[in-house]
Amino acid sequence: MKKVYSILLILVTVVLCANTLSAQQHKHVREIDAQYFPRHEIYVHYGSPTVMELVTVLPAPKEFRGDTKDQVFVGAPGIGYNISLSEDFSLGIFGGYSYAKANIYALPPKGVNADELLLYGIGVRSYVGQLSANWVYFKEDNLEMSTGLYLGAAFWDEDIHLYADQGILTGLITEDFDIPHSSEQWKFSYHFTACKVRYGDTFGVFGELGFGYRGLVNVGLSIKL
Repeated sequence: MKKVYSILLILVTVVLCANTLSAQQHKHVREIDAQYFPRHEIYVHYGSPTVMELVTVLPAPKEFRGDTKDQVFVGAPGIGYNISLSEDFSLGIFGGYSYAKANIYALPPKGVNADELLLYGIGVRSYVGQLSANWVYFKEDNLEMSTGLYLGAAFWDEDIHLYADQGILTGLITEDFDIPHSSEQWKFSYHFTACKVRYGDTFGVFGELGFGYRGLVNVGLSIKL
């Protein structure tokens, strides 16, 4: 563990030193060229919970008195690229992945001796591709605040594993609700970032609050060139 902490300390020190040097260099460049600003940004991030997790593995179906348990959330790691058209506005591309699973329980029908019945397990993978538009509305020194809109497509791979007997499931579920089954489908994906706070010059860390396929809360690292 001491080696791990030492390596992390060295990495943090290197990043801070590099960031200080790059900030000084950019300041010098700006003194020469007032129109200069970084054009490219590459970032990685991690967010959770996503809209996929909220609508698939958190709520139990309304058709029977059920409960969702044993949830596992991998979250939503992703990578993206932005190109700045001005100091305040950029366009970008983003790719991400998320996975979550849970078990659905319900009160058993008459004749079944149990407190609750495990009906089925659900696991959902999502592969997301989006285009984005981002606007910086506050900037002072190394602190930057922005908002953004992401639109694109998502491929959902939904895997259902039935645990309960087919007859029990049929007895619990109404005519308006089919017995769950595995499926693959394309969906419209979106995300709105209400507030993103980034700190750093060339190398930076950031946190975001938003809603959609990137997560309600996400954090990440970025580099601007």
